[in-house]
Amino acid sequence: MLSNREKQWAWIGGAVAFCLFYVWFVLFPLISYHDKMSQRIARSWKMMQKLEREIGIYARAALPIRILIRRATPVDQKHSAREQLTFLVRRVMGPQAGSLTFRFSTVWEGDQVTLYRCVLKGRTSPLRLIKLVQRIDRSYRPMRVASWCLEHIHGEMGTMKMEIYYLDEPKR
Repeated sequence: MLSNREKQWAWIGGAVAFCLFYVWFVLFPLISYHDKMSQRIARSWKMMQKLEREIGIYARAALPIRILIRRATPVDQKHSAREQLTFLVRRVMGPQAGSLTFRFSTVWEGDQVTLYRCVLKGRTSPLRLIKLVQRIDRSYRPMRVASWCLEHIHGEMGTMKMEIYYLDEPKR
């Protein structure tokens, strides 16, 4: 049997060992995880600030946004970039345009300009898809095709998915 003094030392040693195990297996990994997450958050904020700065530089360096984005129709009516995009796609795609789906979303909002994304899905031929990509990238300055994919081609038709980014004035 242990004496009271030895029991007291055993309890103190057990408590010290428990504290060391707790610090080693719980506290140190938790501190390390916290540091990694704070670094990730800091990197994300730096990336967002860089993106915002670059878009701001683009918006200031370009011609005035209203002149850049608005296009006059033959009867001198003005259309937003979203309407221009739908008109252009329907014109290039022709009779197949009824089966296309447009999904618009806001990517970034600034004081003078807003960056939008359009995801276009539908069935089309490779030739019309290439014509649409060329038409958007060459003719419409504030619009760019970021990615496009044509899959499951049967005969002359395939399933298309296209991602288009464009600048427009902020909604008021």
